[in-house]
Amino acid sequence: VEMDNSTKLFNMRAFLLSTRARISHNEDFYVLEIVIENLNQVRLQTRELLMRRVAQYLNMLGRDCVAYRIENNVFCVEITNYSEIVVDQIAEDVRNRFSGVWEIENEYIKLNAKFALLQLPEEFGDLECLLSVIRDFANHPYEDKIFLNCDFDLERVKRNIGVERVLVRALEQNDFEVSYTPIFSIKKKEMYGLQCRIKMMDEDLGYIYEKDIIQVAEKSSKLADINIWIMEKVLRAYDNNRQEFSKVEKIFLPLSSALCLQFGYENHFMEMIRKYNINPSVICLLLSERTTSIAKSNLSLSMRQLKQFGVSFGLYDYGNGYTNLSSVYEMPFTYLKVDSGILNDASTNEKTRIMLQYTLQLSDELNFKTMVGGVDDEEKMKILSRMECEYGEGNYLFGSLSEEEVLRVLRELPEKGGAL
Repeated sequence: VEMDNSTKLFNMRAFLLSTRARISHNEDFYVLEIVIENLNQVRLQTRELLMRRVAQYLNMLGRDCVAYRIENNVFCVEITNYSEIVVDQIAEDVRNRFSGVWEIENEYIKLNAKFALLQLPEEFGDLECLLSVIRDFANHPYEDKIFLNCDFDLERVKRNIGVERVLVRALEQNDFEVSYTPIFSIKKKEMYGLQCRIKMMDEDLGYIYEKDIIQVAEKSSKLADINIWIMEKVLRAYDNNRQEFSKVEKIFLPLSSALCLQFGYENHFMEMIRKYNINPSVICLLLSERTTSIAKSNLSLSMRQLKQFGVSFGLYDYGNGYTNLSSVYEMPFTYLKVDSGILNDASTNEKTRIMLQYTLQLSDELNFKTMVGGVDDEEKMKILSRMECEYGEGNYLFGSLSEEEVLRVLRELPEKGGAL
């Protein structure tokens, strides 16, 4: 029997065996997930006693309630053979119990817990979907309610599972594509650079774009491999088509948090640049706000080495809330790219427009080269033209292009830059 050593509850393996069997037989049942968010704040010695007390309570919920400890701070209760009304009452009773205190050796402890009551099989379909929801809920912000099936975007969950499968196959078969989005100079009205992104095609899911790929790849530990793939792919394309690519000043490549956290990634990247005999000054590595917040301690030395080598850096999606300008100017960024959502809001919201103008002006005074994404229509272009913004990107200027398409566009440019 698969047991958790500390609480003597069934563990994750037992949970998987039981739920897989029920789903395969199309049985109706419920899973009540309990996530204790402040468990690590409890003293270690007290913590073990507390978890045993929680386990004792969960074991007493009813004859047809089976409790599992599937992670250190996550419990699941499998509920069968009860009506919906009774199940709802069980869930509410558990929630009420956790809203009170737990007494452990004359110490009174308040646990911050959140709850999800999942009805199966319903829309879940398979065990993989259930596990994905359980994992995602453990990282979901706290809300004072019991989450139900309707609170989860199960179609999105299923799509992400499909994306993960496609991702594994794409890595094995080298089956990704690179899209190139032109970056234009607002003032000079000419092409300045190309931002490189990754996408892939699946017969069932259609095109899968960078945002979805990154979200899934982070969970499956594939993001660093994908990041290396796109770097190598773009550098090879540059080497094979020097006459065309030399018509732009910069090639903007992504640098993910997963790759930043890998020891020696900067040496690997410098070797790639040497391998293809590319001037490092052509390359700008783009980091997201989230990456700088996650990997800041690891980035200090590697960014300095790459900067000395000739590579420049840019911060993209600025304005998502992970960083502020005071923390940004401590790092060797040359470019600052404002999140496209801010420009979109600025076209209809005067306060956002003022904030955007102030951000661009301050960035300019701090000697950042500023870029804004989301230039999708003439009105947004006019807004940027009146501000201290050097570069823009968006469908109004040029949409994303395949390698074949971008080479055709570059061949039509008479010289470096190229007028709009």
